[in-house]
Amino acid sequence: MVGTGSQDLLAKAFDTFLDEETPVVIEAPTYSGTLAALEPIGCPLITIPSSTDGTGIDVGAVEELAAAFESGERAGPRPRLIYVIPTAGNPTGATMPLENRRRLYAAARRLGSLIIEDDPYRFLDFGEVVDPADADADAAAAAARSSTPVARTPSLLSMDEDGRVLRFDSFSKLLSAGLRIGTVTGPKELTPPAEDGSARCMGDMEAHIAEVASFYRSQRDACIEAINKHLRDPGLAELYAVPSGGMFAWIKVPGLADTTALVKERAAAAGVLFVPGSAFVPGGGSAHSAFVRASFSVASHEQLDEAFRRFASAIRDSGSD
Repeated sequence: MVGTGSQDLLAKAFDTFLDEETPVVIEAPTYSGTLAALEPIGCPLITIPSSTDGTGIDVGAVEELAAAFESGERAGPRPRLIYVIPTAGNPTGATMPLENRRRLYAAARRLGSLIIEDDPYRFLDFGEVVDPADADADAAAAAARSSTPVARTPSLLSMDEDGRVLRFDSFSKLLSAGLRIGTVTGPKELTPPAEDGSARCMGDMEAHIAEVASFYRSQRDACIEAINKHLRDPGLAELYAVPSGGMFAWIKVPGLADTTALVKERAAAAGVLFVPGSAFVPGGGSAHSAFVRASFSVASHEQLDEAFRRFASAIRDSGSD
């Protein structure tokens, strides 16, 4: 399943599998974006500390958690999810060795939990653990290390036998931070619920579109009212057409051959921003230089009225030059 970044997919997975009564196991510390995604759900957080040996989440503590539930020492709902960043964790930079991954998977089995394997840094694995104080300063040796293929630790998904791992990857760390493309991979039994969660997020899009269009229609009406009141009725300007959508009005000032000076000098001095018509013609030709473009996107109705009042005054001042 593809989404707009792995964080988008993670948020949808959390929303799908968790609720106010369903716990999730997380490492402490862990990625702040994950904490932000979990907060509005209000689910209980079972925090497991990072290991003291720099190998990521303390797997022994997860095993103790499983034992506590099995013995009845710990009551209440078992965690539905175990969230982990197995490679180069954020913020710790720690990578879980293979044996720890196997133990974590076994503990998840005992708990009956799904594993959320958030692994955006897998392909940025340097393939070594080096203490900076002991790092080889020899440039040739460093170059040899950098050109050697990395033997990456097998993923949790690769050892999944029960259909309990959802793996999340991201292109933003490899290609471009602005390339918001992420993927989630997992068994057929788990991906449809995540897809359903994504579909539910999109299900309200029509209602959202209607709400946004209604807002801009109201803005358009207020803009036209102000244009008629301050420009059209006094004969200072003409509206090319009543906007049928969007957020712009195209206005002609017949008394001027070119509105550039009006816009950049008098209107700007009055605190009103328009765009001269010449900006919208290839080469800045004169065919539409008597026009200005107005935007009615975010100004309040009162601000729109005041803006066109000031613009009318600027037009009158231009005519008196």
